[in-house]
Amino acid sequence: MSSAPEADAAPVRRPSFICVGAGKAGTTWLWEMLRLHPDVFLPDVKEIHYFNDIAYEGSDVRNPNFRKPVGWYLRFFAAARPGQVCGEISPSYFWSDTAPDAIHAFDPHMRILIMLRDPVDRLFSSYLFGQQKGEIGRISFEEAIRSVDYLLARAPCSRSVARYLELFGPERVKVVFHEDLAADPRRLLLEVEDFLGVARFVPDEVTERRNVTGASRFPTATTFLMRNRIRLKRHGLEWLVEAGKRVGAVRVFRWFQAQVRPYEQRPTVAPATEAALREFFCDDVEALERLLDVDLRRWKPEASGPSG
Repeated sequence: MSSAPEADAAPVRRPSFICVGAGKAGTTWLWEMLRLHPDVFLPDVKEIHYFNDIAYEGSDVRNPNFRKPVGWYLRFFAAARPGQVCGEISPSYFWSDTAPDAIHAFDPHMRILIMLRDPVDRLFSSYLFGQQKGEIGRISFEEAIRSVDYLLARAPCSRSVARYLELFGPERVKVVFHEDLAADPRRLLLEVEDFLGVARFVPDEVTERRNVTGASRFPTATTFLMRNRIRLKRHGLEWLVEAGKRVGAVRVFRWFQAQVRPYEQRPTVAPATEAALREFFCDDVEALERLLDVDLRRWKPEASGPSG
């Protein structure tokens, strides 16, 4: 008996937009809002990590998904309904050297969404989140900047923004700011939906905060488990991590990661550290101003006036 004609097979669904980050700038909020939109499909996995060759855990950790066949990637979108716009959100694509070209090779017409945040606030939030997940031990922010190689290396934004603009053109790249999300999430969501070309839809949950960082209830256990997971990936033993998923070990690890309590007193950046970081980021912020034709004086050292 002959098989069904190929024309009767379900069409392969492909993403037409990707939010490339940056991390800790509102990407989890956006993922959850767009998943509620009836005309948009995002996979259950927020961060697929397909186009970045380096893993998010460290500059010397290879990403095993980078070499997987395109069919593996497209399976994440197979459940999309006809007529839905497909997309994904992976903040690792923002700082990755390989992701911009890899995404362009996959689809030169891809719509690229970028979320930016005050660089000092975002860096400190990344540090706190790294502690919550167990990637960063119980060390000070200043020590983490010195010893955790990816923190400061992945913080500047202008080079990544410039690369996506160069490859995809300004008509296919949308840049939004975390400050606008904090001030008026409804308006920002509508801007994103207009960019994606879908009907305007605002869920009731639009003002709810998402992925709020807190203090780990079991920091020693979480750090121990995370460091061993990273050690396996660093030595090319990702298959052991995958085996752990099959036998339920990863569920135990994620349970520990999920045990978070609110801070008794929210940590803050020391004034001297903040001043030094604002000086460090100043050239990058000014480059962003020129690229995007925006005024970012609020991100600069206090003595800095408007650029230009």
